[in-house]
Amino acid sequence: MAVLERRLQLLIDHERYQRLELQARAQGRTVAAVVRDAISQHLDNDRIERAAAASRFLATPVPDGPEPEWTGIKRDLDTDLLRGIDSAL
Repeated sequence: MAVLERRLQLLIDHERYQRLELQARAQGRTVAAVVRDAISQHLDNDRIERAAAASRFLATPVPDGPEPEWTGIKRDLDTDLLRGIDSAL
């Protein structure tokens, strides 16, 4: 287990604290331990989602044929962007 060396102060509403307290009591743990685990789980899930997205991207087949003509593609994107801005005004 990592050494606890940083203090974090955070304000939450009464309902969230009650839910944390209930879960901590049910697990025989402290509220702080439940919060630390929730943070770790969130960060781990984020890392897993990013890794999955990278895997999907890398598994995307590269189309055969010549390289696209990027000047024309950029021009079309710029036109679409300007159209979107004009319609928003």
